[in-house]
Parts: sequence; structure tokens; C-alpha cells
Amino acid sequence: PSCPAHLWEYWRTVLSVCWQVWSWSHRVMAVILNRIRNNKHGYQHQRLSEDGPHNSDPIVEGVTFFVSYLGSCIVDKPSGEETTSEAVKTIVKMAKKLNRKLNQVELTISLRGIKMVDCATRDLHLDFSIYRVSYCMADPTLDRVFTFIATNSNTTMECHAFLCPKKKIAQSATVTIAQAFKLAFESWLSANERKRNREGNQANKRAKEYGLKRTEKIEHNVIDVKKNISDAIAKCEDIVEGLDSNMNRSEAVGSNTKI
Repeated sequence: PSCPAHLWEYWRTVLSVCWQVWSWSHRVMAVILNRIRNNKHGYQHQRLSEDGPHNSDPIVEGVTFFVSYLGSCIVDKPSGEETTSEAVKTIVKMAKKLNRKLNQVELTISLRGIKMVDCATRDLHLDFSIYRVSYCMADPTLDRVFTFIATNSNTTMECHAFLCPKKKIAQSATVTIAQAFKLAFESWLSANERKRNREGNQANKRAKEYGLKRTEKIEHNVIDVKKNISDAIAKCEDIVEGLDSNMNRSEAVGSNTKI
């Protein structure tokens, strides 16, 4: 049977819309897959910064950033945006003066601290305890640069600067350092609290043992006092009994004398 013209037009429109939807979804999936392939490291850092401090497991194990090391310089203050900004200017000026390719490094941030390993030679160049890190910041002018200030073994304060492939990675690295320090500080507080609880329990135990010993000693003294009192009462009864006997004998002698 023949189909009315308006039905043909309706089904042609439906099929056209379905084809457009399928094409659009196919393009979207292709874009997503390409971004995942091209940003395998950046995607991890972006996920970390989006999750924030709610997921601390990656920081506990260590988060690695693949960045370029600009260099370092000595600073006078342990913190401050002005201090790091001036340090970045000095470091960048020195790097341009040397005019050589920047070293690609792996910067691993964890509760234990910050480690920097050269990607080419696998040499360890930096290894700071997290408690030696006093400040970190993403540079407000050079948005792909982030820095941190740490105290080395000679008690000298140094500012270290890194160049990231993207602005988001620089921000994520800064957040990661801040989160690592926060978690390390919370861990330190918990450890001290557990230590105080253990010491308090031990003190209570010693006090309880001392109290028990003291109580036993007092009870023993009370028993001795009771025994001494009982002996004294018994002696008094003997004395009273002896006096009664003497009085009875005296009365008997007096009666015989009268007779």
C-alpha cells in the first residue's frame, strides 16, 4: 500500500535526527579518548586537585609530577609571596643566562616529604622531609611555575622553582604539597595524642597499683591494731579476774577472823 507523503516526511526527519545524535556522540567520545591518551599524567593531577583533601590515599603513597627544574636560590624568609616572587625572578634570570636545556625531573610528593629524581640519569637531587618545607605557591605572574621553600641540612632556606606543562599542573602540585603537610601535621598530632594516652594509662596503672599496695598495707596495720587491742583486752580481763579473786580471798579471810 502507498504511504502518505506526510508520513514519509516524518520518518525521514526522525532518521536524520538519529543520525545527527549518533554522529555527535561519536565525536564526543573520540575527543574524550584523545584527551585521556595525551594527558595521562596531567589527568591524574587534575583529578587530584578536583578531589581535594577528601581523598588522601594518593598523597600517603606519593604523587609524582613530571616537570622541568628551573633551579634554586637562597632566601632570607621561610614564607611569603613576595619572597617567592623575587626568588622566581632570580632563578629564571639565572636559567636564561645559562642558556641550556632544563632538566626533566620526577617530583614525588608524599607524607614523608619531597623527592626529585632526574628522568634521564635517575639520580636523586632533592630529598626534603615534609616538616622542612615551610611554604609553597604557584607563581602569580608565570602561571606554569610553582615553588616551595625548604630548609636544608645546613639550616639554610632555599627556594626551588619548577616549570610545568600546564597551569593546572602547577596549581595541583602546590595543592598537593599543602595537603601533604596538612596530613603529616594531623598524623603528628594523632601520634602525640596516642603517646599521651599511653602515658596516662601507664600512670593510672601505676597509681592504681600503688593504691592497692597502700590499701593492703593499711589493712594489714588495721589487723595488727585489732590484734593488739584484743590482746590488751584479754590482759585487762585477766587483771580484772585476778583482782576479783584477790578480793574474794580477802573477804574470806576477813570472815574467818571475825569468827
